[in-house]
Amino acid sequence: NAQKRVAIIGAGPESLGGISSVIAAMLRWQHPEGRYKFIYVSTHKNGSAVERLYIFISAIAKFIFNAPRIDISHIHLADNFSTFRKACFLVISKLFNSKTIVHVHIPNGSFERLVKSRSMYGMAMRFCIRYADCVVALSESWRVLISDRLSVNNVVVLHNPVPSLPIEFKCPREKNDGEPFRFVYLGYLI
Repeated sequence: NAQKRVAIIGAGPESLGGISSVIAAMLRWQHPEGRYKFIYVSTHKNGSAVERLYIFISAIAKFIFNAPRIDISHIHLADNFSTFRKACFLVISKLFNSKTIVHVHIPNGSFERLVKSRSMYGMAMRFCIRYADCVVALSESWRVLISDRLSVNNVVVLHNPVPSLPIEFKCPREKNDGEPFRFVYLGYLI
């Protein structure tokens, strides 16, 4: 089997949030038989509007340069302006006959809003999901939601990779009241 060239398109590694963590995990992975070569295209980083525009234009140029040799475009889709940026990459991928995977990382409230929205962002999100060769959802409930709301049947589930960390956790309790222990994680909030 020939080596497949896969473009991974999404937020830069220095960006805050879960997408950059997922992309970092993907880039660390190596197929045991070397069947895939990854080309990373960073489309966003935290910074000023000018810096973000520069990153986007640079990403488009890099992608167009590599597009004739890309077999698969794995596009990480978030909400708001990300939908517009990623629609551009989907169109270019289709023009160069690349297979496309759209990996949906949109929060539930934003997804519901965008499904109904006539805004540029809503249209771009629907376009990306409807025209992708494959759509990746983060859970079975998300697979059902995306399939039902947008009438697509090419949605698969790929859970976010969670690294195993050796954590020793001790929580002293002064009284045993029979209540279950509750652990709350407050991650990055936008």
